[in-house]
Amino acid sequence: MINEVMQKHDQFPTAPVTSLADGWDNFHMQPTTDTGGSLLGRVADSSIGAGIIGAANGISAGGLREIAGDTGASVIDYAQNERPIATFIGDVAGTTGALLGGEAVAGGLAARGGALAARGGMLGRAGGAVGRLAQMAGRGNGVMLDTAYGAGRGAIEADPGQGVSGALLGGLAGAGGNALGQGVANVGGRVVRGVSDPAVNYLAQQGIRLTPGQILGRSTNPIARGLGRVENALESVPLVGNQIRGMREQSLGDFASTAVDQAVAPVGGGVPAGLPGAARVNAGNQVVADAFDRALGPVNMTPDQPFIDSMRQAGTLGRGARTYGQDFTDILADEVAPIAGGGDTITGRQFQDLSRTLGGYGRRYNEMAVGTPTTPPAPAARPVGQAFDQMRGATDSLLQRINPDAFAQYEAARQAYRQMQIVREATDAARNGTGSGQTDVFTPAQLTTAAARNARRFGGTHGTTDQPFYELTRAGQDVLPSTVPNSGTADRALATMAIPAALGGGGYMMGFDPETAVMIATAGLPYTAGGRHLMQAGLIGGARRRRLGDALVRNQEFAGRLGAGLALPAFFPSGQ
Repeated sequence: MINEVMQKHDQFPTAPVTSLADGWDNFHMQPTTDTGGSLLGRVADSSIGAGIIGAANGISAGGLREIAGDTGASVIDYAQNERPIATFIGDVAGTTGALLGGEAVAGGLAARGGALAARGGMLGRAGGAVGRLAQMAGRGNGVMLDTAYGAGRGAIEADPGQGVSGALLGGLAGAGGNALGQGVANVGGRVVRGVSDPAVNYLAQQGIRLTPGQILGRSTNPIARGLGRVENALESVPLVGNQIRGMREQSLGDFASTAVDQAVAPVGGGVPAGLPGAARVNAGNQVVADAFDRALGPVNMTPDQPFIDSMRQAGTLGRGARTYGQDFTDILADEVAPIAGGGDTITGRQFQDLSRTLGGYGRRYNEMAVGTPTTPPAPAARPVGQAFDQMRGATDSLLQRINPDAFAQYEAARQAYRQMQIVREATDAARNGTGSGQTDVFTPAQLTTAAARNARRFGGTHGTTDQPFYELTRAGQDVLPSTVPNSGTADRALATMAIPAALGGGGYMMGFDPETAVMIATAGLPYTAGGRHLMQAGLIGGARRRRLGDALVRNQEFAGRLGAGLALPAFFPSGQ
């Protein structure tokens, strides 16, 4: 112990003996009479104390050595030599705190200067000048303040006669550390956040599987966008191209499945997962039919006076229409009256048939009144259309008065029915199209067209957020293919088997040279099921990742301070 203490005393001759070893006092050796040095020495005897010394050095921009004198400087040297990590951490904390304090002071001066400038006069001009200087110092997320701090610290801690070069090095360290910290926060935040394109994120949230090219193709980053375009070039690569087309076709299949799920969402969903094409549409139709049965099965209504009065008024309006009045009378006698059957009550099934029949004729005559692309307008048909609409409204109002819960379920089923009708029209358009290897898979454009036609038919607005599937179709048109790729089932299976085989050398056996086999295997990995899953999970951040990434990007200014706070102690360690 004595030998160790003596060696340290030789290394730090001006340090108080209490800073060299706790055991020194056991030999009754008296500490130095320098009170300040003795106190500093006792502080330096622990990691926490060494950290405090480093923090004090950072807060004072390296001036602690000057303040503490020769004895204190020796203690600082000792603390740095014996506990470098604790001293460095404390120095980083103190430096960062000093930089943040400088920012707060600059902000306060800028605000105070602006307030004084508003008063005018000599004091106002002086305050305005100070405020403008403070604003300039705070620009660039504080890079100028960090540069100034670094220059001052470099000049203070430089060797004698090296103040200018020390100031230059310190200024560069402050500015560079700030810029690096901001850059790391910005780039790191974007990487953590993942692809931020709203359309890509929306489709991913809906469970639609995307290819790397679809994920990166709309990125604002030119490098990422370029990587996305590589996918198009890879379509010409043997085997891999078939795999890419197969994955894009799966994306459209997921899109169609999502449309069915959204269509039946008003009635609680319930379409089994994994059903392809027409089977999924048929399952959606069955879900809607079951929803109507649940809503109207127990219904048994007795017409009340408001219903009777409204039906009479509508009958008078329809029968009085010129040209089409007799048509209205015949339809009531031949199609509407038999539904009710002359009974005193209306069952749920009768109600549904009445509502569907009256609504259908109302749309028919209203369309006749405004004309179609192939027929001229027939204004005389409008009263008939209005009469049928009034009867439909009276029927619905009767159910709403007598059984509000059944009416709410019925309205949800009607919404789901209309939306499934859109899906059916889009599916029919896909079947009638050409160049599709899977005719039950429709494109976003086909769904958009069917939704717009449906909105016009039912008196809604099209091309707005009120249009069914608006967000889904808009995101799909931005990201997904405009046509259904035809990869071919056999080609897809061959590509799926060949990519793993190429990794094991099977590509060579298929006639490719080893380099080409490895290239095909490597390029195709993101387009295997597992590879695409990993790629999509890595490129698209979830809610937590987006929050963390946004927080990093928002706090670039603090990251710049931390970067400078790390850089300056690294260039000017406490105690050197």
